[in-house]
Amino acid sequence: MLWASESGTGGIVSIASDAVAVFRTEWADRFVDACQIVDTLNDTDRGVMDPDTYQYDTQTAGVIYTGECLLRTADLDDIAKVYGQQAVTFTGGDLYLPFDSPAVDLDQLVTVTASVRDPQLVGTAWVIRSIIKDAYVTRRKIIVEHNLGTGIAH
Repeated sequence: MLWASESGTGGIVSIASDAVAVFRTEWADRFVDACQIVDTLNDTDRGVMDPDTYQYDTQTAGVIYTGECLLRTADLDDIAKVYGQQAVTFTGGDLYLPFDSPAVDLDQLVTVTASVRDPQLVGTAWVIRSIIKDAYVTRRKIIVEHNLGTGIAH
């Protein structure tokens, strides 16, 4: 690692730290979209069972993040998956969040609430499929998938 011997504050400053700060600032200028990420419920999200009634309390989906983001749809062809007699078509995309955004998890639902460059993305729902780790944490990169619709397999 390279170190600068002098800094404006009289201490030693890491050049790598300065570079990370520059990259974080550059990424901040790119977040022109807005999104909301919600933790979805599945069969295992039953909550806590009341020992007197043997009933589970009601669980609600919680909002993980609301704010700026950048969604870029993939330039690849859509992917068709067949489940029995039903074919489902998906398209992928890359979602970028600020470096200090809360941690997200697989299968959480992302809804685009505003988009400067592509107004057709507003209101679309995407599912988190993969989370890319970044050693310098200049932004968070997340692979998402959007369900385009269903059809009958031939």
